[in-house]
Amino acid sequence: MYSYSVHAGISHGNQLAKLRPELMAKIRSELDAIAHHHGGRPIEEELYHFPPSLGETARKAAEAAWAMHSHLMDHGRDLFGSTVLVTGWERDSGSVNASRMEPLLLKVPDEDGLWVSPTALSDFSPYFSGEEMEGLFRAQSMREAGPRLEERLPRLLVRPDCLDETTKALEQLELVKEGSAALVLSGRAGAGKRATLKRAFETLYPDDSGLPLVIPFADDSEDPMEPFVRALGPSLDAVAECLDEQEAIWWEAEGRPFLERCRQGQFRTASRDQGAVDLLQAFALYVKAHAEHRRRLGRPAYIVADAVAETSESLGWFQSLMTEFLEKECLRLVVIQDGDGVDFDLPFPKDSLEFPIPEPEDWKQIVDEASVGTPPSPLDLRDLQESCGASLYRLFHGLLAWERGEPVRFGSPDPGESLVESLDEGTRITLFLAHAASGLADRSFICERNGEDEEARYQEEARYDGLLALGLIREDPDGRVRLLPGGPTAAFALDDQKALAAQEFGAYLFQRYALGAPVDLFRLFRYLEQWGPHQQAIAALDLLVEGLLDNRRLRAAGILLNGPPMATADLGSGETEALQNVVGAARLRYVLLTGDAEGARNLVREGTLSLISGRGDYSDRFRLNHARFSYATGRWDDALAASKEALFAFQKSGNHEGETHSHLELALSLLAGGKVRDAMEHFSISRRIGTQVSASWGVLRASAMEVVSHFLFGNIPRAQRECQEYRNVARREGRRDLWLLLTLLSVRISWELGRYGEAASYAEEGRQTANFYGLSSEERVMRLWRARSLMTQGYAEGRRQLLSETETDALREARAFLSEAAWLGGNVDEAAEHIALAAGAERKSVRLQGEADDWSDGFFPLEGRLADSGGSLDVLDERIRAFSVFLGHDEASYEQLDHLLERDGRRIPRPYSYQYAIWASRLAEDDELSTRYVSRSFNDLQIRASRFDDNQTKHRWLSMNPWNKFIMEDAQKRKFL
Repeated sequence: MYSYSVHAGISHGNQLAKLRPELMAKIRSELDAIAHHHGGRPIEEELYHFPPSLGETARKAAEAAWAMHSHLMDHGRDLFGSTVLVTGWERDSGSVNASRMEPLLLKVPDEDGLWVSPTALSDFSPYFSGEEMEGLFRAQSMREAGPRLEERLPRLLVRPDCLDETTKALEQLELVKEGSAALVLSGRAGAGKRATLKRAFETLYPDDSGLPLVIPFADDSEDPMEPFVRALGPSLDAVAECLDEQEAIWWEAEGRPFLERCRQGQFRTASRDQGAVDLLQAFALYVKAHAEHRRRLGRPAYIVADAVAETSESLGWFQSLMTEFLEKECLRLVVIQDGDGVDFDLPFPKDSLEFPIPEPEDWKQIVDEASVGTPPSPLDLRDLQESCGASLYRLFHGLLAWERGEPVRFGSPDPGESLVESLDEGTRITLFLAHAASGLADRSFICERNGEDEEARYQEEARYDGLLALGLIREDPDGRVRLLPGGPTAAFALDDQKALAAQEFGAYLFQRYALGAPVDLFRLFRYLEQWGPHQQAIAALDLLVEGLLDNRRLRAAGILLNGPPMATADLGSGETEALQNVVGAARLRYVLLTGDAEGARNLVREGTLSLISGRGDYSDRFRLNHARFSYATGRWDDALAASKEALFAFQKSGNHEGETHSHLELALSLLAGGKVRDAMEHFSISRRIGTQVSASWGVLRASAMEVVSHFLFGNIPRAQRECQEYRNVARREGRRDLWLLLTLLSVRISWELGRYGEAASYAEEGRQTANFYGLSSEERVMRLWRARSLMTQGYAEGRRQLLSETETDALREARAFLSEAAWLGGNVDEAAEHIALAAGAERKSVRLQGEADDWSDGFFPLEGRLADSGGSLDVLDERIRAFSVFLGHDEASYEQLDHLLERDGRRIPRPYSYQYAIWASRLAEDDELSTRYVSRSFNDLQIRASRFDDNQTKHRWLSMNPWNKFIMEDAQKRKFL
């Protein structure tokens, strides 16, 4: 037979359903559960179908039928009678209905029995004992059939001696009363380490199996974040309850939302520039909550580091986590190593246990444990041992082949080869897909790939369960299918049918990813790269590298981009051009984020990077990155033209996310050229479009830059309001780069309004955050502004800090602050000394100016990116030199300031022109000329004040800003007010 049906009927069921609905609903629900447990499914009320399951379908149907019969007999007093009938079909027919069973049901001589049809009796005679009655067979008991297929492999893998030693080792871990302890399990792949550990946990903790937290360090994982994401359980709801108050606040605001996105397959593309650090912190809290929860239950907290094979970045993160954060937590760490051990540097004691290759005398005991019927003879056992080596999986496959009449002799191929060849074609395709998508797909993806065909899904589930039982595939703790180490190569024997199935499965996985399913994008790309469709592989690569670059995952992006773009040559001309555009654009942007401006220019000159793209797919992305390159290297006109080209291309293709970023680059180019009003308009458009398509990074970037533009243009009240709003959004979304930018803007606004304590507070908050994430340049800028704010308030600490900064890369900015404070305090000589040293120091840029803000400017990053028609202009350097000229009092001072005023007059905004006018008024040769410069500074001040939309804030700005006070005092003296 090929498939089986079980009818579990209740006499007068309709009447009972009306009289006792709750009882009937309960009974039928329990019958459904029995069927599901044995691999069957209900196809009608009282009728269950059992699809083929690698030779054990009859046994599963028999066990399910017997369990259903026993269950109905337990409720015999509540029922009027019941009948269980088992039959089989020549083909897998899930469309069998009650009408096809009715002729057999009419022949049942008596109710309250378990009956087998004559056509299926030969299949069920090994499992039932009973007697024939009126043409049907009545089962009276279940025969002993030995271990089921899914029970046999664990029996073989779990060796009694290894189980005893593992159990004792775990008991020794429990003796550690304070701190943590570790156990390392090592041995060759297939030695049974995981199965033995699982059984030991079940032995010691029968009620919950120890509930270990398993971190899978798969050897094919190319991203250090992946093991921690895959270790997350099905729910994060109870974590906050086990944390301290401050930890719980951060967890609910940032940690949990981020981990939820990571668990959905978005940890490489979630818009978060410090994702690796945030992940490790959130995961540390997750582990701490796990430990605390187990402590409250009075149970040990186990962490299992699975498949640790060699030193890696993720393993380094894990050791850091265990050493620095969890040293004080009471944890039990179990490390599983496939192969030679890795030397762990942990601050607590550890023990080691090796799973050796079985000795010759152990083989018979191992095989007897998993055999059905008569075990192999000593000669056959020796041949099995010689063929299988140290892998207990290979031994199991050889044992199954021997039981099926296919003895494996010494020198023959892998015993699993004949086992795979004995499978039906559909099961071999399922096995092929499971191996091809190793580490990527789980049960649901494989079993549901045929869409809404319910029958096909149940058939695939039966095949999948059978392959698990055979040990040809296995599942990671998070449910993903894993390639069996040393498994039979026949699983990968490629033919046209398998190649087509693999390509169709790739298209299905990409579609599921596009619909938001938790598909790992990197593994998906690797799958599509090998099996196709290649068009989707290119699309996945584009999404992957853009996400990595957005999130500043530069190391991962570099590994991907510095190797071959795709490990296939089977591409059409259009696909080749599209791939070149994707890789060329990504490499261009990668260079912008990792090098300096001159280095980027040299790479273009050498031909390593190209600024010319193809005309095919993704050429719009290339144009966008061309605009970014031109902007970063100071080619403002080229940046403006390229951003417009990219914008038109994205508009034509309907790519609204691309439009978001194109408007952003266009606005930055306009801002660099001093066209602040136009820039603000495009920042606003970028924000609006991006909000509609959920382009979170582009939206937040555009929002932040729009606020900055309002500040530069002079509308400080609006900038202040929106700055706080978007600071909160940036924190929630994990964009630390934009949060720090807006925090610095908050400092600047508070400084402009004379709120120096508030400015120092913002600067300290930014300094702590930058320090936590190891952002040294950002931390230095925040430290400078905090020191400046404290010094202005009269605190000696601020001055001492600024003086200490003069010994670092912050020499120019610190001296400028000290000089300004000295002059405002009346100490002209000291001011001149400081500004002279500042003017002699070079600006030290820490990275390209572009989408990553340049924090080497201690006043404000954007002010160092304004330009005039003559090219790039460092406004901060200009201001320092202007102040140096003013304090120098030489004959050329007045002319130089006047020249700066004329040059500055061609730019909007003019951030320091009113100061140049003040200084020029004090150096003017006569009173009339001095009055004219005072008038100019006063008019500039009035223009800036007119842009305020809040009178109270405007009054504070006019009265508290020190330079504004000078202007207002001069204006009053000259009766301008």
